[in-house]
Amino acid sequence: MKWKKSLLSVVGLVFLGTLPAAAVEPNQFINELRGKSPEHDGALLRTYRIEDLDHDGEPEVLESVNSIEENATGFLNAELYPAFEWINVYKRKDNSYILATEKFPNFLKDRKSFYQTWLKRLKNISRLDSDSQSLVKHNAEDFNRTLNDYIGRINQLLHKDNNDNS
Repeated sequence: MKWKKSLLSVVGLVFLGTLPAAAVEPNQFINELRGKSPEHDGALLRTYRIEDLDHDGEPEVLESVNSIEENATGFLNAELYPAFEWINVYKRKDNSYILATEKFPNFLKDRKSFYQTWLKRLKNISRLDSDSQSLVKHNAEDFNRTLNDYIGRINQLLHKDNNDNS
């Protein structure tokens, strides 16, 4: 019986000695990001959500950044706005969150497909509403460049993650 008591004491000490420092909660981290988000007329230009992208039980924080809108606030309509959202993915590591977008290749591949679909839509604007058609006609070069930049960034991130895992 004496050995059980000693074993429990050792297990208890080991457990107490390995307790992690208080981990940053996703909502707490989102509040930190919100404090750094650009604003227009008091409204944040970036949006945030919590999602478990890799289904590991640990939620990631997703930050939507619209470079077109941040450079020309109030410019995009509701139909075009989602096409230009870049999503930063933050993953919890060592009790804090780090930018880890490249660690989610399936997510990146889906976003790449999304941007490629929008590039096709920009070439054939007849299915867009008239306001969107006008915006595309006047800004096609910037819109195409932005989407191609996003696709290039995804290709780099996918390549980077492959090299990191080698």
